Amino acid sequence: MTTTVYLPRRFETDAIYNFLNFLVDEEGRPIDDHIVFDFRYLSFINGTGFTALFNTIEWLGKRGVRRQFAKPPVMSQAISYLDDCGFFNRFLGKSLSETARVRGTTLPCSKIPHAEGHAWLEYTLTPWLTDVLRVPPAAIASVKTCMKEIFNNIADHSTEQIGCVHAQHYPQIKQVRLTVSDFGRGIPETIRTVHAGLDDAQAILTASQEGVTARSNPQNRGVGLDYLITHVMANHGRVAIYSHSGSLICGTGNADGPPFRTPVLKSGLYPGTMVDIMLPTDRFVGDEMGTEDLEW
Repeated sequence: MTTTVYLPRRFETDAIYNFLNFLVDEEGRPIDDHIVFDFRYLSFINGTGFTALFNTIEWLGKRGVRRQFAKPPVMSQAISYLDDCGFFNRFLGKSLSETARVRGTTLPCSKIPHAEGHAWLEYTLTPWLTDVLRVPPAAIASVKTCMKEIFNNIADHSTEQIGCVHAQHYPQIKQVRLTVSDFGRGIPETIRTVHAGLDDAQAILTASQEGVTARSNPQNRGVGLDYLITHVMANHGRVAIYSHSGSLICGTGNADGPPFRTPVLKSGLYPGTMVDIMLPTDRFVGDEMGTEDLEW
């Protein structure tokens, strides 16, 4: 059989789970063994939507699903963005446009093995992010540690040991977003091995609490998601975590209100885990001195 899946008109966070309902069944299996992706209705996609799309297509391929892509009828802004990010070159073997090239505001979604994460942070993310934030490398020491914790969590919660990483600068809204996703077993399944009976959203909330760990790698220090969330909020940012049918939204409110961590159950299933970090470029605090460098 063949299933045709139409990409949503606006592919942002709110559209991800509805999109996945056409691809992943309730048991976490591909809906079909041959899926055609149709782009005709897509008019906007942001970095988070792109990461979810990229991750899911890779996840389907890992499970033997034949993936086919219907050529977009027009070269819209959304299609140009995907083309510049290398999407069509990766999955079709060539770009749609001869002028497609990576934009200065983008670090396109890449598959980063856990063992290569440190080098990627030092030599790819650091120069790009310090340029966007206009700060010296020492000022983003905590951000780098947060990213290391995400890679460590991928190692704990994923059998694949690979994360899909995308970074996007939005100058008009003065924001940078770092999105990391994997297609492993997911946070809820791992947490329930030591905290039984939790639904997916409560499992993610539990995983975000200080001192809570279900780590399988003894080299990981177990600082975990709490460190990530705390330091992002200290820089007036937000963190959103999506895994299976659960999500956790963390921030400080629109006017520097009290910090919140809000678990929400979703209708649908995200295959793996996605962490979306939002940092304001105009209110970024940074570090005066480099923070402790956590061991891998």
